[in-house]
Amino acid sequence: WHIAVAGQSQGPFSEQDLVQAVQAGKLTRATNVWSPSIGTWTPAAQVPQLGYLFGPATPPPPPPG
Repeated sequence: WHIAVAGQSQGPFSEQDLVQAVQAGKLTRATNVWSPSIGTWTPAAQVPQLGYLFGPATPPPPPPG
């Protein structure tokens, strides 16, 4: 995996490296990632293989009542 940081490609990284990057706050749902298997830069949360890194999406707050 490669990640885009400040307009620059960094990597390659293993999936374990990506887990650590999420824990360190360096990889977010919006960070663009690339690998030969996906072929295009894509936000990490939209890549099926990486979705588990971020846990379930936080639901929006309920409307005021």
